[in-house]
Amino acid sequence: MNILFDLDGTIIDPGDGIIKSYSKALVALGHQDKITLDMSWVVGPPLRKSFATILPEEMVEEAVAKYREFHAQGGLKEAVLYDGIADIIAQLNDTGHQLFICTAKNVPFARQNIEQFNLEGYFTEIYGSHLDGKFDDKAELVGHIIDTHGLNKSETIMIGDREHDIIAARKNGINGIGVLWGYGKEEELSNAGAHILVENPGELLKVVVDS
Repeated sequence: MNILFDLDGTIIDPGDGIIKSYSKALVALGHQDKITLDMSWVVGPPLRKSFATILPEEMVEEAVAKYREFHAQGGLKEAVLYDGIADIIAQLNDTGHQLFICTAKNVPFARQNIEQFNLEGYFTEIYGSHLDGKFDDKAELVGHIIDTHGLNKSETIMIGDREHDIIAARKNGINGIGVLWGYGKEEELSNAGAHILVENPGELLKVVVDS
């Protein structure tokens, strides 16, 4: 099986670092009024997309740049691994599955997170968005991975915690598995068309093995 793993909200919990960096960017641009009590909605979607929902179009690129500046200074390293997920990744790799990272996070940041937790040896390649905005659309990124590696769609799945992971899978004709330990809710993932929902990493292993 070829397995495309989302990163944020699926393998790691990056919430504190992302929200702090996002909030600092808003403050730097004079838009602290956009900071609310619950900012968890910014974890997962592409940066440009989330900033575009609350800022004028002409400010989006500057906001992205400010976010990356603050995130590189410290927010990136605040991520933590979800309990049990590293063991599941190791078991999937050891049993012959081909694993990829498929994330909305830009590639350099994603690579740093993977290396931070010593997971780089388990993945064939780390794919994410580019600094110039290429592959901000996760459906395009999934398609790129499938085409680049000549993956058989019937033997390929996408695993993620948000609706854009599931929608990207469906647009590319592969099954999307929604995980419930991240930032997406059951209703969000079900409405997006998740093939199946799993509540913990142990259950994920069983689902993949039975696929």
